[in-house]
Amino acid sequence: MAASLWSGGLVSHRAAAALWGLDGSIRGRIEVTIPGSNSRSVHGIVQHRTQRLHLADHATVDGIPTTTIGRTLVDLGAVERTGRVQAALDHALRDGRVSLSILQAHLDRLGGHGRRGAGVLRNLLNDPELLYRPPASVFERTLVPQLARLNVPKPIRQYAVYDDEGFIGSIDFAWPQVKLGLEADSWEHHSKRGDWIHDRRRRNRMTSVGWHILHGTWDDTKNPENLARYIAAFFVRSTT
Repeated sequence: MAASLWSGGLVSHRAAAALWGLDGSIRGRIEVTIPGSNSRSVHGIVQHRTQRLHLADHATVDGIPTTTIGRTLVDLGAVERTGRVQAALDHALRDGRVSLSILQAHLDRLGGHGRRGAGVLRNLLNDPELLYRPPASVFERTLVPQLARLNVPKPIRQYAVYDDEGFIGSIDFAWPQVKLGLEADSWEHHSKRGDWIHDRRRRNRMTSVGWHILHGTWDDTKNPENLARYIAAFFVRSTT
């Protein structure tokens, strides 16, 4: 705490990841990010100077001024192996401690200024093999216009589905007139086993009441044409 208060900066990078208790982090090293370029070196403290320390980067952990989890994940890529960054990212997303929209906001603000950590985080989020859940807003910007061009009606967001046992779950995008749903897959490789089993049971219950569920990934948000064609083809078969 003294290091961050003395410098006018924030505990950051590996030290911030350790304070947040993120997977893959190791306590011990003191690192601070300091606004501006003029500061004196202090033995035992790793200093990172920046001109880009926004109010949205500020948080407090146990009374210690610290970078937010989102900013920490961006910075971590500059000083740690990709595997450790991925472990921290998985942990933060799995526990709901950061959202993809928040991470994207950090990348939009920081990623175009030669920041290597931003590149590491962006590559992880864009890796189709990791199947991170795309935010609904991305699908709405990319997929829905494609569907309109194919004369597919606009979907209903977060449509609730029930069976005789009660509530099954909400579908990200739904066309109840043909019982078609689209969900953004996530954590296929990272979720806990209990979550994986729960998800499969939920899908089975959806199928048992006549729903056909398609699945979208990050890659589909960048190239939505194929997924749009699948949805349009389903509509043609269901309405003729």
